[in-house]
Amino acid sequence: MLWLNVVLVLYALALEAGGVFGFLQAKSLPSLIISSIASTVILAMVIISGKKPSLAYTICLAIAVTLAAFFGYRVANGSVMPGIPALAMSLIVIACIAVAHQKVKQERRERQSQ
Repeated sequence: MLWLNVVLVLYALALEAGGVFGFLQAKSLPSLIISSIASTVILAMVIISGKKPSLAYTICLAIAVTLAAFFGYRVANGSVMPGIPALAMSLIVIACIAVAHQKVKQERRERQSQ
């Protein structure tokens, strides 16, 4: 799904930018490492999504859910930045993956009913 891949690439780029920013501003090496790992895995999944979409999007969903939980915890404990933007991005990605999943299910049902 081209539109979902575009969303995931933008998410990966934003995650990496956030990690670099966190490192430059607060000398947070964990931010840099985790964002680099997450964005690299997401980009790799976008590449393989043409051949193994179920696997690729499930892994992207797992990353987005994990990051949403992490940043949700941070927001709940008073860390507004980068908590709120990162949480919002992760929730948007989760919603996009859910919409894509529903579209695929609907298309399968329509093909079977023909």
